Amino acid sequence: MLSPTIVDLIHSTFLPNWPYLESLKLKPSQLLEASYDMILSNPGDVAIGINRVQVVIDHDFFNAFNCLVIKHFTSGQTTLMFNAQINRAEPVIDIYNQLKDILGNGWTFEPKFSTFSEEEKINSLANGQFKQANDEILQVWNIGQFSVLLNYKLDPLSQLLLSISHQSKKEPDRHVRANGTLLNLLKFSPEQVITMPEVKHEVKEENGAVKYVDYTFQLEESEMNLFDRVRLRIFDAEKKLDLSVQMHISYFSEFEMSASQVISLVNIVVGIYGADNSGMKEMEPHEVDQVEADEMWSGRSWTFNRAHKIYDHDEPDQSILYQASITGNPDQDGIILNILAYNQMLDFQEVLNEV
Repeated sequence: MLSPTIVDLIHSTFLPNWPYLESLKLKPSQLLEASYDMILSNPGDVAIGINRVQVVIDHDFFNAFNCLVIKHFTSGQTTLMFNAQINRAEPVIDIYNQLKDILGNGWTFEPKFSTFSEEEKINSLANGQFKQANDEILQVWNIGQFSVLLNYKLDPLSQLLLSISHQSKKEPDRHVRANGTLLNLLKFSPEQVITMPEVKHEVKEENGAVKYVDYTFQLEESEMNLFDRVRLRIFDAEKKLDLSVQMHISYFSEFEMSASQVISLVNIVVGIYGADNSGMKEMEPHEVDQVEADEMWSGRSWTFNRAHKIYDHDEPDQSILYQASITGNPDQDGIILNILAYNQMLDFQEVLNEV
């Protein structure tokens, strides 16, 4: 019987119910169950929602790893973690090349981490040598609901981790969102914002005519104790509030936000809108890590139809009312709260106020 390969395991992610044990040719009896007390003894695992841990030790995986830890989460996520202390560069390079052949180059995270294309870094770590913290090597690949991570570590030094995670699909909440709009959270009305001092004024032209104008304002006090700037995009040459004219608005800050502030922001908006387009609510631990590492973060996004339900792309008779989102881009405005079709949200809020 041929030993299972990484290709076998990756191919199994395309099969129903992810039969990872079958693809690894493992029997349930080979898995050791961690006791509940053992799980509780690791508060980090408990904090991120792990409720079951299984282990396979002294078993050869892919001619490289001798240990497998399977972590099950209350959210439905399952993560396979293959570990080994590897003091030769060749097995590490071989594992990386197998993943690259199947999945491509994946995501890299320079300058915080080195990449597996830097073979001199792999050789140094295999020999137990490194010069600085970013000599640690890490790359990530995404396959639909699966993510694959390969990490050659500094702590423990020369440990190779191959992690494959499956996040179960979350169904969007199609209920009417009856807690109003983001305007309930904001202290400054649109009429007040548009009269504040301008920081920047940018005109976008198309075919010789004004397409839109971006007005950036300095807020007199921060909104939600987070945002001190606001950018209003008006699709008209005139600086005025007109609900018949398309407008977008973006709240951001001149200063960097802490992860705890971003967590609070997400929780506040979720308190009004509930789960987003993907069924997500509070931030996941890996998202907090992204914000703390000052990386790109896809955040949360709510797109509403005119019934103030999450827009359903399978329903052709719907039209979009407005979209709200929280995202992170360290190369631009950092953490930003966006409202597209702001004029339609204002109009909708006025209707709510009359009810």
